[in-house]
Amino acid sequence: LPAGSQATRVGLMVKPLPSARGSLCPADGADGWTDWWFSAVHPHHTAGHEMYDFYRRHVAQTVREGGGQPVTLAFAQGARFAVSRERIRARPREYYSNLLSFVSKQTDPVEGYFIEAMWYDIFHPEAPQSKHLPCSLMPLPKGTPLTVGEMYEDTARRLRDAGLAAAGVSSDTFSDAYSPYVVTTDVPTTTTVPDDSRAPAKVCSAHGVSALLALLACAGAHLSSQA
Repeated sequence: LPAGSQATRVGLMVKPLPSARGSLCPADGADGWTDWWFSAVHPHHTAGHEMYDFYRRHVAQTVREGGGQPVTLAFAQGARFAVSRERIRARPREYYSNLLSFVSKQTDPVEGYFIEAMWYDIFHPEAPQSKHLPCSLMPLPKGTPLTVGEMYEDTARRLRDAGLAAAGVSSDTFSDAYSPYVVTTDVPTTTTVPDDSRAPAKVCSAHGVSALLALLACAGAHLSSQA
C-alpha cells in the first residue's frame, strides 16, 4: 500500500501441493508466493490511498508517528482463519466497535475490503506489519508488476520447472464467487488466460460484518465476566 500490488499464496491456488503448505506462512518461505501482480480494478488499488490511511488511523493507530512509508500486509484471503479468545481480547471492545461502524453503513462498503487485509494487525497489536512482516515474501518489483494473466502463467511455469507438471493453477480454489478458469502445466499451449476483470478480488463484505459482530459479542462477554 498504497499502490495495491499483490502476491498470492501458491498453496491456495494449487491442490494438491504439499510443499506449498504451512501454517501461518508457506512452508517454502518466499517461494511459496506468486510473483507480484496488479489489477487496475481491485479495491486495494482503486482505494489504495484511503486504505493506507484507514490502516494507520483505525487499525495500527500510528497516524501520530508521521510516516508516509509504504506498508505491506500479509493476510488470509477471504478472511478465512481461526483466532483465539485471548487474541480477540487483546483489543478493547471500543476498538472493534469503531471498525464495525465503517462496515455498517452500506451493503458492500469498501472498508470491508480494507479489513480483509488487516485482520492480522487487528489481532496482533504488539506486532503491526508496518514494523515487522510475519512471513517472508517475494521482493517487491522494481518495475511494473505482472498482470493477473501473467501471474498465472508465471506460476504455472514455476511449477513445471519444479517438476510438478501434474499440478494445475485454478482460480476456483479461491472462492465460488470467482469466475473459474484453469491454467494447466501439462499443455501450456491451451492455456486460457483471463483479463484483469476476473482477478481474485471479490470479497463478501457480509462475512466481515458477521466476524466483527462475533468479536463484539466475545468482547462483551469478557467485559460482563469482569463486572
